[in-house]
Amino acid sequence: MRRGIFVALALLATGCGTFAVRSSPVVSQLRFTDPDREFTFEVPRTWRLETGPHVPAEAAGWIARGRSRSGAVIVAASAVPPKDGDCAAGVEAWLRGRGAKIVEPQAIAFQAGARSAAGRRGTLALDPRDDMERSVSYLCEAGHAVMLEGAASARASADEKRELAAIFGSLAIVGEDGLLGSAWTVPRPEPLVHHVESRGQTLKEIAEWYTGRGDNWARLTAPVNPDLRVCCAELRVGRDVTIPSDLVIRRDPLKEIASSRRAHRTPSSTKSASSAEAMPDDGPREEPLDLIAPP
Repeated sequence: MRRGIFVALALLATGCGTFAVRSSPVVSQLRFTDPDREFTFEVPRTWRLETGPHVPAEAAGWIARGRSRSGAVIVAASAVPPKDGDCAAGVEAWLRGRGAKIVEPQAIAFQAGARSAAGRRGTLALDPRDDMERSVSYLCEAGHAVMLEGAASARASADEKRELAAIFGSLAIVGEDGLLGSAWTVPRPEPLVHHVESRGQTLKEIAEWYTGRGDNWARLTAPVNPDLRVCCAELRVGRDVTIPSDLVIRRDPLKEIASSRRAHRTPSSTKSASSAEAMPDDGPREEPLDLIAPP
């Protein structure tokens, strides 16, 4: 890839309905506006901006990209399908499928007159060998989504990183009469703290109860709960387990749901569980995200 700052912007478009093509995208003074999905972003004047082909509502693909003169920063976004009709779930599943996850996500909201949208932003975690500082923002509205993803290499200057932050800051929805609605951070609720009151509870069971998915146990390990590394070992009675608020779907306390399984547990399975507690687990392995290639 050439040296230089590359910006690739792709539209993440999914949805329950379809969007009519009203006109071609508009580029004015390095501000890109997509008239179909009514979102906009801006890049520095020193950057060259390129528009791509039209992306249908349920297709994947980029619609705009640009680059500047240097070589250390990349921005990209891609269209992905929804999951079970949910565009936010589609974004999360698409990232997981490419070996990426959002670390410390923040809920965001957009408001432009009567029009509103919601989404998340945060940093992207990839393969430990990846030396790029990555970030992402996405918004969902009426069954479609727009995602903006960026990365800065280790050699990126402070000015380049500020430019990258400014691009993310310019992401907005377009309301009536051209009114723009930029993102604002939604206050984050306090995390839920589960107190282990009975024997037999495991991190996987706690994750399944409070988050609806047992495989979220990996998101309850360090740094959220620094001493927890495995999914299925019995937790010590009396300890606390913290569950981040963005994962919580229910707050009624977990009762003793493992007692029947514990009564039927074989000696070999008990031994395996205790062995697992003694052996650290690095959690699920991730493959490098190939959406953004290092310069």
